[in-house]
Amino acid sequence: MSKKWKTAVGIALIWMTGLVFSGSSFAQDLIIYPKEGQSQEQQQAQQQAAYEQNMSNFNRAYGACLESKGYTVK
Repeated sequence: MSKKWKTAVGIALIWMTGLVFSGSSFAQDLIIYPKEGQSQEQQQAQQQAAYEQNMSNFNRAYGACLESKGYTVK
């Protein structure tokens, strides 16, 4: 998977997570089905791992931004 594709997927996951937690009608109507013979548990595990990686990348970038402005990030 290319870096641009990973970035696009990460942004989409963050966007969809925001919709889910905001209670929008789109998020309430969203239905996700397993593909390529994956069980639902496997698909959820992959989505969770991708989400956690994206959050890790976001937190690292956000921390770097804050540190560049003189803040201490732990």
